Amino acid sequence: MKEKFSRTYDELYDIYPDGYFLHRLARFDNVLLSNISSELREFYSKLEPMVEIIRVEIQRFEVKNRWPFRPDAKYFIVTSFNNMIIKPIIYQIIQNDNEVSENQLKEFIQADVNSIMNLSFEIKKEDKISGHDILKSIDSLWPKLQSTKMELWG
Repeated sequence: MKEKFSRTYDELYDIYPDGYFLHRLARFDNVLLSNISSELREFYSKLEPMVEIIRVEIQRFEVKNRWPFRPDAKYFIVTSFNNMIIKPIIYQIIQNDNEVSENQLKEFIQADVNSIMNLSFEIKKEDKISGHDILKSIDSLWPKLQSTKMELWG
C-alpha cells in the first residue's frame, strides 16, 4: 500500500462516522441545529454510540495484539459495519420496528467484529492485517455471523 493512502485511511478512520461533522457543526451553529430534523438527530444520536463500540473493540484488539491493523483494515471494518448493519437497523428502530433492540445490536456488533478480527489475525499474510484480510474473514465467517442471521441481505 502506498504510504499516502495509508495516511489517508488513518485520517478517515480518525474522523469517522459521517455524523461527526454534523454533530460538531451543530454544536457551534444554532441555525444549523434548528434546521436538522428531530428524526435525523435521533438517528445520529443512536448511530454514533454504536460506531464507538466498534472503535473500542478495535482498540482493545490492537492493544492486546500489539497494533496488528493497517489503517485500511480498521476503516474497512468501521465503514462496513456502520453502513451495512448499524444504519439499517437504527433506521428500523427509529421507525418503531422492534425486531432488534439497541442492546441486541450492541451484542451483534461486538460478537461479529471480534470474530472477524480474530480470524483476520490468524490468516494475515503480512505483519499487519489488511482490508483484504478482513474481507476474506467476513466471507469465511458469513454463515456464523450474528448479523447474517438477521437477514439484512442475502
